[in-house]
Amino acid sequence: MLGRKPDEKMMIRNSAISLLLISAISLSGCAMLGKQEPVAKQTKPVVKKVAPVRLDLPDVNLDGDLLFTLLTGEMAGYRGELGLATAQYLRAAKQTRDPRVIERAVRVASYAKLYKQGLEAARLWIEIKPNSEAAQANLASLLLRNNLKAEALTAYDELIESSSDKQARFIQLGKKLLHEKNRQQVLEMMQQLVVRYSKVASAHFLLSSLAEQAGKFSLAESAIRQAIILKANWTAAQNQLARILHLQGNTLDAIAYLEKVLKDTPDNTVIRLSYARLLVDAKELDKARDEFERLAVDAPENANILFALGILALQSENLEHAVKYFEQVKDKGRRGLEASYYLGQIAEQKENYSKAIVHYGRVSRGEYAFDSQLRIVKILVKQGKVDLALATLDNVSIRGDAQLVSVILSKGDILRSEKRFSDAMKGYNKGLEKLPGNSDLLYARALMAERVGRIDILMVDLKTILKTEPNNAHALNALGYTLADNHTGKLKEAFKYIKRALKLLPDDPAIIDSMGWIQYRLGNYKEALKHLTRAYDLNDDAEIAAHLGEVLWALGEKVRASKVWRQGLEQAPGDERLLEVIKRLEL
Repeated sequence: MLGRKPDEKMMIRNSAISLLLISAISLSGCAMLGKQEPVAKQTKPVVKKVAPVRLDLPDVNLDGDLLFTLLTGEMAGYRGELGLATAQYLRAAKQTRDPRVIERAVRVASYAKLYKQGLEAARLWIEIKPNSEAAQANLASLLLRNNLKAEALTAYDELIESSSDKQARFIQLGKKLLHEKNRQQVLEMMQQLVVRYSKVASAHFLLSSLAEQAGKFSLAESAIRQAIILKANWTAAQNQLARILHLQGNTLDAIAYLEKVLKDTPDNTVIRLSYARLLVDAKELDKARDEFERLAVDAPENANILFALGILALQSENLEHAVKYFEQVKDKGRRGLEASYYLGQIAEQKENYSKAIVHYGRVSRGEYAFDSQLRIVKILVKQGKVDLALATLDNVSIRGDAQLVSVILSKGDILRSEKRFSDAMKGYNKGLEKLPGNSDLLYARALMAERVGRIDILMVDLKTILKTEPNNAHALNALGYTLADNHTGKLKEAFKYIKRALKLLPDDPAIIDSMGWIQYRLGNYKEALKHLTRAYDLNDDAEIAAHLGEVLWALGEKVRASKVWRQGLEQAPGDERLLEVIKRLEL
């Protein structure tokens, strides 16, 4: 009996719920004492007595078996063993027939997605508490999840029928049904319910929302129009109609509709906000700004409106106004974090790096937090604080593999710019130990391997990528260019790789450059000139300039070649490849 002497057995009323919380096991039934409150000029506290509360709950003999079942169920849940937790709670539910234990069994089973066991518990719950709204709602939901369509429809119908406020009931149901996985099944059931409750506006609203979620926009539009007929001037429904029109590509119709609504209700700020956002989508930025400014007058502290004005100012390249609006938002929750991010971008654009770092540093969480940390690193590099930048990268908060890859690649870029090629290789090696087979890291290591003279590693890494990603154009190009540029004697093989890459990305200047270079190595000078001229027109990169100049030189156009090289040096004064070809050919 878990430490109790045999002669200490007693009937424990209503104690199961305390076990579920694992905080205490009540041995005193339903009676409880009020708090002791000291009274002026009295030496003894006054105890307020509260009358016993009678609950319609079963008396449960808390013997060792039941206690063990409940505790093992709870502990299994904490350990993530949801199957065991569900089984134990279902067993306890059947044994106690206590609605609180049954409810717990239903919730655990639902969380574990063990819908069959959950339905078994829900049926027991409705048997014991047939008038419980929570029991009815859970039974309906679990019937649906067990694909018992007819029973689910009946259960939802009874749940709606039992409500005195059917309008509110459909709104309540929407919060659950919109999160169900089987959207088509839910939509079909809702269509049947709407036939019966055709005079309830919120039923049509819910049908519209479910249809929108399923991508059936015509049905969504007709349903929401019916809701508006039944309940005129319903702001939520008017917004929904505008959104559905917009989703169907009829943004101008949505704008015209909201203009009509605003003509009748000019003070409706919710509709005006939707109207302003649609104007932004329609690229009518001046009109959108007017609307947001009007909204800001009525709600000067509204962070969403001020933030929108800041974004509009940015889009109009009015940085002064953007800063003004973002400064008003920067201390206001989530929008404040986003505003700080954009303030950082503006300061960085103005080369006010110390201020930019302060703004980025404020973005401590949210979707812009990681990018803000990387931007701080890039600023530190621009300031020549390379060691601090690398140390900052080592302390960046990382969520998930994608961010880890970004950090490794950023560190590699910094080390490459510092010509610390061996250190960069070590970083990629460590990264690939954590994320073996990651194509981004393999590609980066392959390019770095060429810098340290390890063409063998380059070839292996690029071919590893192509095993899983045969249409990776950049890997194909890098492999082909390496074969063409390193006197491997495999020019035909190189040509095949580059040809495949160019077919995949016909307008990529780097790949066009590779095609020009392989044509040059194959002796096709005129074909090489055609490709290299096009690549240089797309991107006057120093390496492309080096290749184009060399081909021009080979064709006898030495003046033109020298001109291309000079232009290349203006863009990249210290480029090693460009300087090497000039030294080799001109001197």
